[in-house]
Parts: sequence; C-alpha cells; structure tokens
Amino acid sequence: MNVSVSGWNPSPSWFERLSVSGRLRQMACRCSMRLMNRRYLSQMVRLLLVTGCVAYAVPARLAMAETAGVDITSTHQGRRVTIGMRTTVAAPYSVIWATLTDYDNTARWITGMDRSVVLRRKPGGALVEQSGHADILFFNMAVNVVLEVDEQPPERIGVKAVRGDFSHLEGEYRLIPVAGATDLYDLTWRGEMELASPVPGFLAQPILRANIRQRFESLVAEIQRRTRAVPKK
Repeated sequence: MNVSVSGWNPSPSWFERLSVSGRLRQMACRCSMRLMNRRYLSQMVRLLLVTGCVAYAVPARLAMAETAGVDITSTHQGRRVTIGMRTTVAAPYSVIWATLTDYDNTARWITGMDRSVVLRRKPGGALVEQSGHADILFFNMAVNVVLEVDEQPPERIGVKAVRGDFSHLEGEYRLIPVAGATDLYDLTWRGEMELASPVPGFLAQPILRANIRQRFESLVAEIQRRTRAVPKK
C-alpha cells in the first residue's frame, strides 16, 4: 500500500534521482576543493623547490664568490632577516657620497637592478622606486620596492620601504672616516628585511644575503671606478 502526503505520491525512482543528484553535487564540491588544494599545493611546492635549492646552493656559492675585504653577517628571527656588510673604501668623500645618492643611475651599475628612478625629491632625501631580479639557480625572482630615503650627511643614509614586495624593510648606510688616514672610510650597510611572500626566515636568509652582497659589491666597484676617473692633482 502506497502512502500519499497531500496527494503527492513519489515513486521510488524519484528518490533515486534525488540521491544521485545529491551525490553529484557532493562529488563536484569535493573535486573543486581538490583542485583548489592542488593549486595551493603546486604553488607551495614551487616555492619550496626554489627556496630549498637556494638554502643549500647559495651558501656554497657565497663561500666561493664573496669579495675579499667585505665582512658579511646575517641572522634571522622568524621571517625577518638581518644583514650587515662592511668594507674599507679608499676614495674621496665626495665620490663616495655622490655614488650613494645617485639614485637615478643606480640601475646602470648595480647587479640585478633593472630600474631605479626618483619619484619625488624632498629636503634631506627622496622617494625612490627600484625594481630588479634575483637569479637563483634556474629561477628568476622579480622584486619591486618604493623606498623613502633619509640623507643625513656626512655619515648616514637611511632607507625604509613604503610599498612593494617587502612587508618590512629598513636599513642604513654609514660612512665613517678611518682615524689618521686621508680618503679612507669604513662603509657599512645594515638592514632588516621581511619578504611579503610566505618564505620562512631560514630560507629567505641566503636569498637576501646573496642579493644584498651583490649590490654592495657593485656599489664598491662603482666607487672605485669613479675614483680612478678623478683627475690626479
């Protein structure tokens, strides 16, 4: 005997169709979630492949390629990386300071920098946009940042990221004359950086260390080149 509710008497096949429809919706939902998870997993795998390779490969390259006379320190805490560079430069003060503040031409001689332009000048500093890339094994990582530059002659230039691919970037150059010497200066860089991408500090450290080292050495080489071009008295 069939039971009818308000005159509606569904057949067994109706329940079967409803059950199949529900299962199809569940399968579609699961497939969608799996696809999203696979995309996320794929991104994370690529990230880990790049940074994982760097974690092993860059220190070996650093040991071979770091310039003699440049002292380098680097540490990390969480995702934040602190890097220090120091060297002694034999050059006139005017040449060193002019090179440090030549923001519009920096991309011509900084390794890995593609563009550097002053967006706005201000008393005692500037707003500078820089973009570049870091070649890591077979990978190329693009970086863009807008820096607020604070010039405090004769010995300090501070920088702070206001937007770009760093969630945090603050650093400074310091230029200290060597006591008892003429045209001889200790040039240092110290900065704290944290990439906006979710890269752990222990993996970001070798990437940033290699990148900052390259730029610091390019800076020193340009100071030396300009010094050689100064007419002898």
